Amino acid sequence: MKKFGICFVALTLAVLLAAPAMAGPGTVEVTVPGDITLRMGGQVRIVPTSEVDRDFGLSDGMTDPEEAAAAGALGHQVVLSGSTRSHLTEASGAQKDNFIRTEDRLFFNFAKDKDWDVYMMLETDTIFQSTAADRTDFAYGHQSQTFGIERLTASFNLPAIHSRLQGGWDARGVDIGYGGFVYADDDPGLGLVGGCDGWKWEAWWIKKLEDESGYRTGTVNPIGSPLQGKDVDRDFYYGKLGHQFNPTYLEAFYMWHRNRFQGAGKTDIDQHIVGLQGKGTYGIIKPVWEVAYASGDYEPASAAVPEAD
Repeated sequence: MKKFGICFVALTLAVLLAAPAMAGPGTVEVTVPGDITLRMGGQVRIVPTSEVDRDFGLSDGMTDPEEAAAAGALGHQVVLSGSTRSHLTEASGAQKDNFIRTEDRLFFNFAKDKDWDVYMMLETDTIFQSTAADRTDFAYGHQSQTFGIERLTASFNLPAIHSRLQGGWDARGVDIGYGGFVYADDDPGLGLVGGCDGWKWEAWWIKKLEDESGYRTGTVNPIGSPLQGKDVDRDFYYGKLGHQFNPTYLEAFYMWHRNRFQGAGKTDIDQHIVGLQGKGTYGIIKPVWEVAYASGDYEPASAAVPEAD
């Protein structure tokens, strides 16, 4: 058995800067019978984008056929076969050079005092063009992106343990500020979040991939039977416990990354990550730091590949 251990240290130093005010949820609030509060809001972001030498000048002076040949040699490093400057964006697939991106959101909140709360955000992330403005022309194959449910989460108050039970999908992560050093995403999950007397805690089960959600490609109905299921069953389990020691906040965390890959054979991966992180406010300086240690087990499908601990 091979032994492995990985230690990561991250240090980020941020300077407090003024951020632009943006519209968000709660722009309009209405109270309906039953003491239920309805809040609605909207947000429109328009982002002109100009990219200069994204390929580090590789295509400078090239003819179109030469650039296409260079792009083909790069393979998966580019998206469009005819350009070395192309790349994927969330907004509208493959893009390059100059474009205007728009990210538009509609927010809805339904809540009954502190007892329960439901939050939903619809989002469309597109590029400024006519097919993104009126996307009802399906007869000609104009099936560009429409509004989708970007966030959907519900929570219930558990006052006896100073916590809330939450379920759904929203932006969350292990790292402070969701820096992505260990884990940050908007995957669905179920968790307990709370705090009391300067303490804060979280415990989450996150479902990254489900091997029982079968997909049938190339047909009208994209969902097949579980027998046609995907090969990967992947979960994250993590907990965090922190305390505010003015002006410093310290937090310890643990995460278990469970990954089961079926494929041509069965591969089991169990990764365990423990760490300590903190942040503080010292005048205009807001440092954030994080230390993590990872270990685990790797059991490959092939006997030719050695196992590892």
